[in-house]
Amino acid sequence: MNLDTEQLNALSPGDRDRYMELERLFRSRGWKIVLAAANDNVNTAILVGANANTWADNRIAFGNRLAWQTILNFEESTEQLYESKAAKALERDLVSVIADEHENE
Repeated sequence: MNLDTEQLNALSPGDRDRYMELERLFRSRGWKIVLAAANDNVNTAILVGANANTWADNRIAFGNRLAWQTILNFEESTEQLYESKAAKALERDLVSVIADEHENE
């Protein structure tokens, strides 16, 4: 994850704390282990689904794959969430500055 200082400062204190904790998590060795396991499980679920004997077994494997894929995508989706929150906060700040300048004219 890579928000810059301006983006981090635009986040609310609670969001900034959560972002920093998640950033530490995503850099940890433990997270790398989780990602490796999730990747292995995604690949296994694909094979199980491809070789399923019934439609129900195929759907179970598909759901399993989606669950593990969500974990694989978690870092990216988290970054997008906080980038969006920061962008909205920065936009609000800009609108406020423009409004203040307009009032002072």
